[in-house]
Amino acid sequence: GCKGRTVWFFAHWLLGTTACILGVISIYTGLGAYYDKTSKSTKLWTIAFTVEITVIVLIYLFQDKWVHIQNQGVPVRPSEEHGSIGNEKGTHK
Repeated sequence: GCKGRTVWFFAHWLLGTTACILGVISIYTGLGAYYDKTSKSTKLWTIAFTVEITVIVLIYLFQDKWVHIQNQGVPVRPSEEHGSIGNEKGTHK
């Protein structure tokens, strides 16, 4: 909750995201260089990698909304709204 933690979290996220994007760019650049060097088609590899990246991105975006999707249409009891997990004696309901 402190300001330093927020800065560290943002820097960590930014560095990780940058590394992932540069890695993807590097693979596409490498496939292009392989084609230039060997004149062998890299179309299949490019398509396969694009499909892989698309699936990974969709899973990443989907997992963020998974709890929300599961809770659609499920009525919430008043005790769950306030985070209550037990009664006055400390036992679980």
